[in-house]
Amino acid sequence: MQKHIKILINGNMKDHGYAFLAMKEAEKLNIKGIAGYTKENALDIEAEGEEANLIIFLTWCKSIASQINIHGVVSSYGKLRNFTDFTIFQQKAKT
Repeated sequence: MQKHIKILINGNMKDHGYAFLAMKEAEKLNIKGIAGYTKENALDIEAEGEEANLIIFLTWCKSIASQINIHGVVSSYGKLRNFTDFTIFQQKAKT
C-alpha cells in the first residue's frame, strides 16, 4: 500500500550533498517525492512509496545522518500527493 512520509533532518545538511544521496537511495527503492533545504539548511523530504520501502528509506536517512553533525531526524506520515518522480529543490519553503 502506498504511503506518504515527511522527514525533516535538522542540521547543516546543505554542505554535505545529502539531498542528492537521498534522491539516489529513493530511486533504488522506487520512492517518489521531493527534497529541499529549508532556510535553516535542514533537509526537508516528502517521500511516497510502499510502506516497507519507506521504512528502509527512513532507516537509511537516520544511518547516514548519524555520520555527520545533525540535530535530529523527525518523521511523520501524511496525505498522499501522488508524486511521479523524485525532485530536488535548492531551497524549500518550511511547511
